[in-house]
Amino acid sequence: MVILTLTIWMPQLHPPSCTSPQQCIPPTSTQLGILILGLYWLVVGTGGIGPCTILFAINQFDTTSPAGRKGVNNFFNWYYTSQTMVQLISLTAIVYLQNKNWISGFGTLSVLMIC
Repeated sequence: MVILTLTIWMPQLHPPSCTSPQQCIPPTSTQLGILILGLYWLVVGTGGIGPCTILFAINQFDTTSPAGRKGVNNFFNWYYTSQTMVQLISLTAIVYLQNKNWISGFGTLSVLMIC
């Protein structure tokens, strides 16, 4: 996410804005390579942590006891509730920020991912 934020923030890492459709300058191979690298690391990080969080968390409960099974059920309830709330916030607040200014939208996401 930090690489994508830098791609937006630093003028050297993206092509200039188009003044008209005939005046567009395409990105250089370096600019395109850095963008693809940022997207690649984002996919690797998201794909690596997504499926593992539930499994590692459920492994902390003793499913052979009634208290452990109750803990697993409570965990699933809170996990999916929090995931829904996070998606609701991200699909409203972050999109609003990105509509105002891409740097602040991506910067906020970078800070949240670092935390």
